[in-house]
Amino acid sequence: MADLSSVRQTTDNSGNAIAAAYASANLTAGNDTQGLAGRTVIVNIAKTNITAAELSTIVTYIQAGKRTSGDDTTSDAFVVAGITTPTGAAFESGVTDNVVLALQGTGTFTTDASNAYGVSGAATTILADFLGLQS
Repeated sequence: MADLSSVRQTTDNSGNAIAAAYASANLTAGNDTQGLAGRTVIVNIAKTNITAAELSTIVTYIQAGKRTSGDDTTSDAFVVAGITTPTGAAFESGVTDNVVLALQGTGTFTTDASNAYGVSGAATTILADFLGLQS
């Protein structure tokens, strides 16, 4: 495997240059950042017995930056980079109550305490928020 330890991202996701002085700072342990994307947000979806169709609806709206089918575009679009359950167990449609999403993007994720993305009884909360590279 190639040694990539000296490789640094020199521009952010918007194409702005990242000063060399900040590149090393972003690699420091305990720094509030990561190098995966502009931002990585870990989100929990809670709903009793969520179905595959309901999960698909939520994922579709998150990726489109829409809140509901009527769309008021109050949420920024994110790429869904991963889907799992809190325990890592397989998702079971109509059985699973919590699903965790790894989202990547540069905007703001808007949580919803009830009927998230038009799915009755679904709620979204942010479990972790990793900022992008700091400049």
